[in-house]
Amino acid sequence: MLTGRRYRLVLPGGQQAYAETVGAACRYVWNIGLEQRRESRRRGAWISAARHRCRHQESPAAYTSQTCSRRRGIDPESRESQAAFRCTDCGYPENADVNAAKISSPPDGR
Repeated sequence: MLTGRRYRLVLPGGQQAYAETVGAACRYVWNIGLEQRRESRRRGAWISAARHRCRHQESPAAYTSQTCSRRRGIDPESRESQAAFRCTDCGYPENADVNAAKISSPPDGR
């Protein structure tokens, strides 16, 4: 096990104070996370999907990049580029990833 510091970094005054502030914030956040983990293990309270009534639905990924999320029509030419989608029938413009996510998500929005 490596103990102590192997290398020593010398920073100018202002950078040294900033580095110590950032380091203290990181240690604080890390310790909060550890405390929360210990507490949840102690209580045996793990977050579960059933408890929060979350539903997971598998949806096929085929043709999601070519399907209009508004009218559900499939046309390969609707995909203008890697990032852009515009329906060739109704003209609906959308980011291609957002459009595919709307198709893949359940109708009730969960």
